[in-house]
Amino acid sequence: MRGVRSTYLLDGRSLLNAPREFSWDIQRSFFSFWWVYLSIFVFYLISLLTVVYYKSKKISALILFLVFTLALWIVVRPDPATLYPIVFVVITLLFITNIVMNNEKSDRRLAALIILFLALPFGYSWGTNVPIARHSSMAFIFPLTACLLMLKTFFNQSIFDKQTYLFALTVLCIPALWFQITPWFDLDHNYRLHTPLMEQKYPISIGNPSSTVFVDAVMRDDITAFLEMLSTAGFVKGSSLFDLTGDSVGLVYAAGGKPVGTAWLLGGYQGSEKVFEYLIDSVDKTQLENAWLITSEDNPRHIKEWKEIWLRKFGKFTHTAVGMRCLRWPYKGGKFSNKSCYEITLWKPAIDVVAKRQIIN
Repeated sequence: MRGVRSTYLLDGRSLLNAPREFSWDIQRSFFSFWWVYLSIFVFYLISLLTVVYYKSKKISALILFLVFTLALWIVVRPDPATLYPIVFVVITLLFITNIVMNNEKSDRRLAALIILFLALPFGYSWGTNVPIARHSSMAFIFPLTACLLMLKTFFNQSIFDKQTYLFALTVLCIPALWFQITPWFDLDHNYRLHTPLMEQKYPISIGNPSSTVFVDAVMRDDITAFLEMLSTAGFVKGSSLFDLTGDSVGLVYAAGGKPVGTAWLLGGYQGSEKVFEYLIDSVDKTQLENAWLITSEDNPRHIKEWKEIWLRKFGKFTHTAVGMRCLRWPYKGGKFSNKSCYEITLWKPAIDVVAKRQIIN
């Protein structure tokens, strides 16, 4: 905990800013289509009051209108950020319908459950670099579940018959199913993946003990080349491996190495170098000198001036560069969007303790 208090990792964002950014996303999407939301709201309210006044049995048709509106919006939505406003309008109207038809307040437990389902996508997207309103659309299955709960309530209250209920369920379950299958072929519905799930079909054995994971073809080739570089250099599973790329957290695990100080040294932020200095101050000097290193000079998240900090702390650097590999560029857009890969360098310690122990045994 001393290290946590001694320095901070800052990237210009704040947890307190997240609700503000989310509200701005929603406001932008709301004002972009405010006339659509208002038209749906006014039309439905007038129709609902007309049905109640004339004691008509067309209430099920009104509810189906909302169901069709939501399903159609999901299919042809102009912007993922507009999903929250439209589902809020639909659920609000469904609640009003429930109150009007029963002449009483809605169940508080049902209201609490609906609010929970509406909030879950926001929790899913908290802390990402992607605009929250857009990113949360990948977890829109939860607001859809809230709508399904409202339909179940209407069926239990005999507001519409079984056939209408099943038809409405079918209409809403189709977009719900769509949200489940799109990650398999649409990269925009995946987070922190370079290819859709259906391309993650190539098995590769990594780690210590070994386990099989499925990756895409480029990732398989990158990991295979990385493991071959380690094998050629004489790296043995279980050896200490210090990752200074600031980004490639999976490399240590793939190599079957033992992380030094921390499982992931996050680079590219204000304070990353301070964290690195704290780690090499708190970790045993012998362990550091006997650890293999992975570094990068062209990855934006690499630990800058790592060698200068090392020399300032220890006065010497005895590691030897024994291999280089180019891994797929992990970022989209920005000033480095034309790059296809970044280089990593493997540094071998003067004394490989694990390898020496195995030779002796």
